[in-house]
Formats: sequence, structure tokens, C-alpha cells
Amino acid sequence: AHDGMRASVLAIARALGAPLFAEATSQLRFTRRDGVHPVDALDLALRGPGATDDAPDVILQIGATPTSGAFERFVGAHPAIPRIVTGATDW
Repeated sequence: AHDGMRASVLAIARALGAPLFAEATSQLRFTRRDGVHPVDALDLALRGPGATDDAPDVILQIGATPTSGAFERFVGAHPAIPRIVTGATDW
């Protein structure tokens, strides 16, 4: 089942051409991600210069809330960005 969920998440990212911010706990950082634009250092990406210059149109969060403090600060600083949260799991 987990392999199917991972494949689905990758398919969504691939179809949208959206970057995939995957925490180590999701196991998506350590799997093959052909055609997906992974960003493995979410905290670093969100704290870097210009991080808020190109904010996303929407945030699709699949699974539990990220442990990244920078992510929570980013979301808090951008309340107008729609945030869709689905499928909180233990994977």
C-alpha cells in the first residue's frame, strides 16, 4: 500500500510539474523520482535569499505536517496561498 501511495504522490508531482518537498520520514527522498523535481533541503530552500519571491499558487500537503520550522513560518507568512491538506498517514 505504501508503494502505491508513493507512486501516486510522484505521479501528481510529475503531472503538475511541481517541485516535491519530501522529508526523510516520507521515504520519498530515498526512492527513484524520475521526472520529478525534488527539493530535499526544505528548511534551507525556505530560508535562502529570495525564498519568498516566487511563492507557489497553492500548497498541496500530503501526509502529516512537515517537521520543518521554516515551512510553518512560510505558511504563516503567506496566508493567502491556498493550502490543501490530505492523507495524514504514518508512512
